[in-house]
Amino acid sequence: MSFTEKLKMFWAKKRNKWFVVLGVVLCIVLFLIFKPKPIVETLVTAEVKDLQQTVLATGQVTSSTDLAMSFIASGVIHDIPVAIGQKVKKGAVLARLEQGNEAAAVTSALGQLRVAQANYQKLLEGATDAEMAVVKTALDNAKADLARTILQQATIVSNAKRAYLSSGLVAELAPGIISTMTAPTISGAYTSDEEGVYTINVYATGSGNYFSASGLETGSGTASATSSVPLGFRGLFIQFPATTVSGVQWTVSVPNKQSATFVANYNAYLAAVSAQDAAISTAKSLVASRQADYDLKVSKARTTDMAVAEANILTAQGNYQNAVATLEKRILRAPADGTITKIDAHVGDLAQALKSVMTLQDVDHLYVEANINEANISDVVVGQPVTIFFDATGPEMSYKGSVTSIDISSTLVSGVVNYKVKVALDGTVVVRPGMTASMTILVAQKNGVVAIPARFVRELNGKKYVVVLTNATKHTTENRDITLGLNADGGFVEVTSGVQLGDQIVGETKTAVK
Repeated sequence: MSFTEKLKMFWAKKRNKWFVVLGVVLCIVLFLIFKPKPIVETLVTAEVKDLQQTVLATGQVTSSTDLAMSFIASGVIHDIPVAIGQKVKKGAVLARLEQGNEAAAVTSALGQLRVAQANYQKLLEGATDAEMAVVKTALDNAKADLARTILQQATIVSNAKRAYLSSGLVAELAPGIISTMTAPTISGAYTSDEEGVYTINVYATGSGNYFSASGLETGSGTASATSSVPLGFRGLFIQFPATTVSGVQWTVSVPNKQSATFVANYNAYLAAVSAQDAAISTAKSLVASRQADYDLKVSKARTTDMAVAEANILTAQGNYQNAVATLEKRILRAPADGTITKIDAHVGDLAQALKSVMTLQDVDHLYVEANINEANISDVVVGQPVTIFFDATGPEMSYKGSVTSIDISSTLVSGVVNYKVKVALDGTVVVRPGMTASMTILVAQKNGVVAIPARFVRELNGKKYVVVLTNATKHTTENRDITLGLNADGGFVEVTSGVQLGDQIVGETKTAVK
């Protein structure tokens, strides 16, 4: 039997046909499963980018004064002479309790004091001309010394204030401006008591560079690099470096609270004020003593009679002061300047001692306060620009600010170490204390640098490298060691060496999945 006949007999059997079909299908399936899968590589081109590194934080609007006001004593509220939104000065009466008995006690104590003073006056009698001349001269000298002390201490305090306002004044780049140029030099002694900020703009004209100053005062002049030019009329001078260019804005804060000598000079000023009070108090005591000597000479009463009369005056004064203090417990006064933002009581209500009845805040000096965790706090420094979004105004409205202070001590929040950061708001922002704010703090920025996605950077034996495509047609590559700079937002990283603009960087290779 020939092969052809045998093949015909094989196909004549239906079962054999199915075996062949199944075998072919099995071969196709095995081929699809085990066939080589293509290698997929990702490429990225090194390009010039403007990079930023930011720190995100969430905080709340806070005022520099935020006081919950309460009475020291309990009682029925008699009147509330202020309203929500009203600005008040320190010492202003905010509310009073019913004070009939207390007011009567003050009147009675004042009457007793005046009686004691009248009895004392009755004991006063004349003295000899010689004795009167001696005590009168001593009294006049004491009064003259008091006047001289007041004048001298006022000069000392003024000089101390000038020192802390003028010490360590420096020009700094305005928020948002980045430059490597040398700052102008600030000199002189500030002669005003007003604190604030000078803003200095440098501009060019046909005859050279000039500057204009605004803020604490308005002034202008030549941006001289050879001599100090008056910044205004308050004693400060400015001298620009030889490399001064136009279009740069500087700020000078008065006082410079970041100066190394600020704390010492400010403490010296406080010490001068304290010394002034002590010196004047001592001089006044001497005047009082000389006045007593004079009065004693005027009187012909016995020393013991005078002592009793003086003791009666002191007792009456003590009773009067005690009555006034008791009355003051039923009066609520503003401990500082501010705005009434909340009133929780009404006339006729029973106010409990030490329970808040109203809130006093300084809404004219608001700032945002936030916690930054320990992983990011080392990147945050005073003066960095901040972009702020308030929940109340929505994500479309952004506001500018700057970091003004960073707490030295940490705060533990949900087991995480945080540091409190305060951010001042630039310009007029219609916000209220307690509002929630989202902040983006710009901690680093580089413009026009070569950058690639950070995921394309590889590491071997502690060294960073990338795989560079050297021939696209032949698909040849080479490994290059690189040096990295700023690790920026968006997953990009600056490459300072090892990669050039336009180089194509190969990503991690992987087998394609169908």
